Amino acid sequence: MEVLDSLRKKIDQLDSQLLALLEKRFAFSEEIGTIKKKNKLPVFEPSREKQILSSVLSKARKHRKFYAAFFNNILSYSRFLQQPPEVCYLGPEGTYSHLAALAFFGEHMKGMPCETIEDVFDNYEQFGVVPVENSTEGSVASTLDFLVEKDAPIVGEAYLKVSHCLLAKQNVKTEDVKTVYAHPQALAQCKHFLKELGVETVQTSSNAKACTMLDSKSAAIASEFAATKYSLSILKRQINDVKDNVTRFLVIGTVPAAPTGKDKTSTVFSLPHKPGSLHRALGILAEKKLNMTKIESRPSRLMKWEYLFYIDFEGHAQDRNVKEVLGSLKEYATSLKVLGSYPAA
Repeated sequence: MEVLDSLRKKIDQLDSQLLALLEKRFAFSEEIGTIKKKNKLPVFEPSREKQILSSVLSKARKHRKFYAAFFNNILSYSRFLQQPPEVCYLGPEGTYSHLAALAFFGEHMKGMPCETIEDVFDNYEQFGVVPVENSTEGSVASTLDFLVEKDAPIVGEAYLKVSHCLLAKQNVKTEDVKTVYAHPQALAQCKHFLKELGVETVQTSSNAKACTMLDSKSAAIASEFAATKYSLSILKRQINDVKDNVTRFLVIGTVPAAPTGKDKTSTVFSLPHKPGSLHRALGILAEKKLNMTKIESRPSRLMKWEYLFYIDFEGHAQDRNVKEVLGSLKEYATSLKVLGSYPAA
């Protein structure tokens, strides 16, 4: 028992030291916030935060997952002390977009739910979070279109594992359900489960919206997070047909992200209508050994029979080789827009 008491005293001493150090850190954060406000500097700097996390985790021998969550929370609260970031996302509360925003900014953010993806683009003043592609259902067309048509630079990205649940009001049983409400993409991702269930399906603007439409004979497809938010019971977990289901989200903002050394650049361009034009454009990236992480084509909504090519590749627009590639693409392409350079998730 003496050994146990001794160890507990040491832990108590360490807890006191940790508390004192955290108090000092938060005091410095508030000082930095004052300086930033005076000099009109952005509170949230993704590149700086990524460097902090990388430095901390490089020194950790064990418990890396815990340290990542712990320091993310510290960074989130430090931002809150300076000025909570205002973040628009596809609402209402409880959507996967809401979850992605919390994953990126931490719980100490000022969330601003929007009814549609276009509303996120139109109403954000600091940041917005929008879904861009899913590993099973592909790209979100409206997000790609608005990235072209609106002034909304990409400043970050987040990947979120999607695990759908069948939710209902308290005391409702699975056999009572005649109608299931959900976003079209969620319905598509759970089509085999829904077919076996033999129910009518109704599309909604979001899965969280579906949670607000329930009665004693209906259910919604949404996350466990949504179940908690709307006090619903979980009839069944992991109902998506493909279990390894991931959605990529983009963070749009007003202040460009600085280079971190592990970045991604997103572009969209159109090409001359002649044989081999795409091959030549991709050759420009290959010459500089830039690794392409995404390529997709879509019809332009601005010009008839014009196709746009969305390409993501590793590197930052301030890197010399990326600058050269963008310069060459600008000369060759009929149009080019750099959608943003940002830390890779």
